[in-house]
Amino acid sequence: MLDVDAMALQVGAWLTANVRPATVRRYEIMTGGFSRVMARVEVEWDDGATETFVLRGDPPAELATLESDRDQEWALLADLVRDGTVPVPAGRWYVDDASHFGSKALFIDHVPSRTLQAELDDGLDHATTAERLADLMADVASVTPTG
Repeated sequence: MLDVDAMALQVGAWLTANVRPATVRRYEIMTGGFSRVMARVEVEWDDGATETFVLRGDPPAELATLESDRDQEWALLADLVRDGTVPVPAGRWYVDDASHFGSKALFIDHVPSRTLQAELDDGLDHATTAERLADLMADVASVTPTG
């Protein structure tokens, strides 16, 4: 998932074969995370419409800092979206065959935003943020994936 040029072609081919004809206009690794690989994928569909997604998968084994499970993540994401109490971007497609991208991978709607660190650097109140984060973590922890 780290080879930008190859991934743009692979993602375009997967979308064309499994969703509808598409061309990846931009594939860019997103920084800031430490456990998974995430990339911003800008797609142009065959009708000229454009969309941006986040592609999320596992790093190569030698770069992994922890183990987690894309099957469980996909199930949790689907349940969070269905439940609606925790605001999360919708999952669009799940690729459970690692041969396509070198990892199982999730396509998630892209939501333009800033990182938590950028917000904190700009004066976001730490105490209020910590309380909101704890509430959010409790909400997520209360969901048992059904998938």
